[in-house]
Amino acid sequence: MDGTCFDLYLSLCTRFQLGPPWNFLPVDSHAYTGPADPLAAWAMLATRFSEESLIRAGIAQRNAAGLLEIHPFLAAPKVAVVALCDPTHGHVNNLMTDAGCVRGFRFPMFAVLCDGHSYRAINGFWHELILTAYLPDAIVLRGLGFAAAPVVGITELDDYGLKLFGKYFGTTRYRGDHDATIETKLGPPKPEEQAARERIYEPASVWAMPGRNSFGPNAKHFVTVSIARWSLMPLSLVEPESVQMALSFLDDLQRYFAVDLFELQHWTPTPHDLKKIKFALRKREVRWILEALLASFGERCRSLDSLLQKDNAPRDLAAAIHAMQQVYMASPGDSFALERRPSVVAAYLAIMQRDLIGPLMGQLQTIDDPRERAVHAQLVDLYTLFADKMLSLRKQKFAAMRASPRQYDAVDPKDVRELLAMSKQMTSLVSLLLSCNRKHKRTPKSVKLPTNGPTRRFGGLGSATQN
Repeated sequence: MDGTCFDLYLSLCTRFQLGPPWNFLPVDSHAYTGPADPLAAWAMLATRFSEESLIRAGIAQRNAAGLLEIHPFLAAPKVAVVALCDPTHGHVNNLMTDAGCVRGFRFPMFAVLCDGHSYRAINGFWHELILTAYLPDAIVLRGLGFAAAPVVGITELDDYGLKLFGKYFGTTRYRGDHDATIETKLGPPKPEEQAARERIYEPASVWAMPGRNSFGPNAKHFVTVSIARWSLMPLSLVEPESVQMALSFLDDLQRYFAVDLFELQHWTPTPHDLKKIKFALRKREVRWILEALLASFGERCRSLDSLLQKDNAPRDLAAAIHAMQQVYMASPGDSFALERRPSVVAAYLAIMQRDLIGPLMGQLQTIDDPRERAVHAQLVDLYTLFADKMLSLRKQKFAAMRASPRQYDAVDPKDVRELLAMSKQMTSLVSLLLSCNRKHKRTPKSVKLPTNGPTRRFGGLGSATQN
């Protein structure tokens, strides 16, 4: 009966037409433009089918007053719709719109897993599911043979949905220190609550696809997901707001609840990629368009985990030290903190190079006097050693404070003496340089700072302190 409801609704629609410059491409055969008069279409559906059938199909739902009306996602005139069909029998089992799916959880990522087109695409030439900002963008990609769906609804994932998300798409949530306590207190979910949640995520929980062992909750493999950070239809590299919201939500999951997003990807074409796609569109060569899209996708897709970590990287020395304190004072069981240590240390070293060592190297190139230049070179190398020594001591201190928060003096006195000796030597060199500047009254030349790091002229701490 549900399929019949869908069939009648789709018979009142027209085939979706792509706008320029994509209008010569093949269009997804399951893409439609909704009725120009949705209320008239609803009146016809209401006279043909029972309320229960319309609600079960997702075409109708009750409003706040308890009255039955057409689903809000289908209420606008000429709304873009994609019919998702059962892979085995080809029956329509859901309708996908720009606002989401009308049946079950509105997030289309789950619903497309029970769609024949998506199943064949993922198991065919391109094993990816691409999430776009808008449904017309997904229709373009579907017409070219990709599996695609709007990113809408991802921000509404709850705890149960996040578990399914991990099973289907490879994300992992690391167990925290309090998980066992929480599970003991909450206990197993009540049967009626579990049933209600499964009804919400029905397309995912049913998993009616053939060859289910190829990917899915009971499989060894999962579906690789890539989020397109651009708009295909208008050919714009401006990141859409819906994509920004999705990335912000995933960032929060990673930051606050230790969700590993390494398996998720983002697709960000370059301006050169966009010119190549536009050229292929002007020539109206489908093969060239497909080649341009595949080349951009293959070369520009990166792990979402690296993107979010880059966006969250500390921007000054104080923030870098604070980030180091967080990852080195985390509990030994915190896998997320352990994995972040190399990137946090790299950010600290980059800031030291950018703000302190780099400017010193730049000033070195403005000095003409060879003796003064030699003194300045010693200062640069000595400060590099000093920074490395401080990094090592910070790690030791934070690790000791993790074991016992009261160990503020958990630094070897020998290391402190070495730092003081290096600091005293640097102070002497700075004083010598200042006296040289006053003597020569030289105005430094402006030069471009070097991009490479300073060369270490001394093999170890001993030779540095002797100079």
